[in-house]
Amino acid sequence: MIQAEPTHRDAYSGAAEGVGKSVEPDLVSSFFQDFNAAATNGDVETASHLAAMALAARPGHPASQMMWGFACTLAGRHREGLPYLLKASAAMPRNRVCHMLAGKAAFFAGDMAAATKAFKFAIALDPFAPDAHNDLGQALKRQGNLRQAVACFKQSFDLGRSSRWYSKTSAANIVDPLRSGGASITSVARLEHDAEQLEYLWWIGCIDESLAGKAAIYRHIARRRAVAHGFSDPFEMTSEEITATSGVYGRAVNIPSLPHSKDAVVGGGLNGSDVEAAFATGRSFAIVDNFLSPEALETLVRFCREATVWFDCKRRGGYLGAYLHDGFAPETAVRLAEELPRLLPDLLKGHGLSQLWAFKYPSEGTGTAVHADQAAINVNVWLTPESSAEPGRAGGLRIYDVKAPEGWDFGDYNGDRAAWCTAKAAASEYVDIPYRGNRAVIFDSSLLHESLPFRFRDGYVHRRINLTLLFDRVQLPTPTVSVFEGHK
Repeated sequence: MIQAEPTHRDAYSGAAEGVGKSVEPDLVSSFFQDFNAAATNGDVETASHLAAMALAARPGHPASQMMWGFACTLAGRHREGLPYLLKASAAMPRNRVCHMLAGKAAFFAGDMAAATKAFKFAIALDPFAPDAHNDLGQALKRQGNLRQAVACFKQSFDLGRSSRWYSKTSAANIVDPLRSGGASITSVARLEHDAEQLEYLWWIGCIDESLAGKAAIYRHIARRRAVAHGFSDPFEMTSEEITATSGVYGRAVNIPSLPHSKDAVVGGGLNGSDVEAAFATGRSFAIVDNFLSPEALETLVRFCREATVWFDCKRRGGYLGAYLHDGFAPETAVRLAEELPRLLPDLLKGHGLSQLWAFKYPSEGTGTAVHADQAAINVNVWLTPESSAEPGRAGGLRIYDVKAPEGWDFGDYNGDRAAWCTAKAAASEYVDIPYRGNRAVIFDSSLLHESLPFRFRDGYVHRRINLTLLFDRVQLPTPTVSVFEGHK
C-alpha cells in the first residue's frame, strides 16, 4: 500500500508473495522460488539477477516481464521497470498483482495517468481490497483531485478498519488489521492513549460499557510491557495480546458525525496579503492568530478527541499520528485545504494538498525532532488552547535558517538524514515561535524545524494537538511512458 509519501520499498512490501501466485509454473520452477525469497528478504541484487535470467530465457513471456519490472522497481528504477509491468498486465489482464505493481511503479515514476488506470483495473478485479483504493487516492491527490482522493481513502478505511461498532461494509469484506503487516505494532504510549480515549468516549456517552472495558486490557498490556520497552518504543503484540484486543485495536470504533457550517473554515485572523508579503520579502514564514473560525476549531478539536483514528505510534516522544489516508478526513479539514489556495493565490498557485495529518501528544514531551518536510509549504495549526498547558511551558516551534538539500527523497526527509539535520541545526540561527491555541505557522517546508519541549496538564482533554497541511506542486496526469497496451 502506498502510504502518505513512502519509500518505494515500503510500498512494494508483500508484493513478492503475490507475484509467486501469478506466474506460470515453468518460470516458477526455474526462477521464481529463489526470486521470491530474494525479493522478500530485500536482496535486490540477487532478485535482479534472477529476473534478468528469466527475461533472457523468455523475453516475450509476461511472467518474465513482470519479474523484471518488479526487480527494477525494487531497485528504485521505476521508469525502467514500468514499461515491462504495463506489457505484462496487458498480457495478463485479470492479474490483480501485476496491475498493482504497474500502478506503484507509475506512481513513483511520476506518471499519474498510468498509475490511476492501473489502480482502477486492480479495483475492478477486487473491489474489496483496501490497498488499491488507497493507492488510487494517492494518485488522484497528486493530481489535485482532492475530493475524489478523499472518497477513495474513505473506501479503503471502511474496508480495512471497520468494526462491530463502526460498520460501513459487509463483515465478510473487512480486512482484519491485526492480521495484516505491521498492524500489531504498538507502544505503551499508544495503549495508554487508547485506554484514555475509550474511557472518555464512554463518559460522554459515545460507546457502551462493554467497549469501554477494553481500556483495562490496554492498561494491563502497557504495565506488563513498560519495563522492557519504556514509554514510546514500539513493540509487536504477542498472539495472546492480539487475541485479547481483537476486534477493537487497530479498528475504528467511533467516527463522530459532526455538524458542518456553511461558513468559511478560515477565521478572521488570516490576511492573505500580509502572509504573501512576508514570503515575498524572503522571510519564509508567517504567524497567524485566530486562524480558524470558532466553529471550525471546535469541530476539529471534537474530531481529534472522539475519532479512533490514532494508529501511528512514534518512537520519539510517545506522540501519535492520524493521517488523511487512514481515517483522519474530517470535512472541516478538507474544506480548509480547499480554502487556503483561494486565500493565498500567489503563494499556493499551482499547488494542492499533498498531505494532511494531526499529531496528539502525551502531557509532557519534546515533540518532533529536527527535520524538514517534503513539500513546498507547511501550514501548522495548534488546536489545544494554551490554557491546557502549565504556565510558561506550552512549548512551540523552532524554525532554523537552513533548508534541506534539493533532491532529497522521502527517506532523507524522514529519518535517513537525521544526523545531518541535527548537525546543521546546531550551527544555524533560528526563530522560536511560542505555542498558542488556534495559531497557525505557515512556512517553507524545506526549512529545518522542531518542536520545543512542553508540559500540559494531565487529563485526556488537555493533550496537545497540532494539525498539519502540506502543499506541493500538483502533478498533472501527463504520461511519461509511452507503453499503454491494456490500459486504454
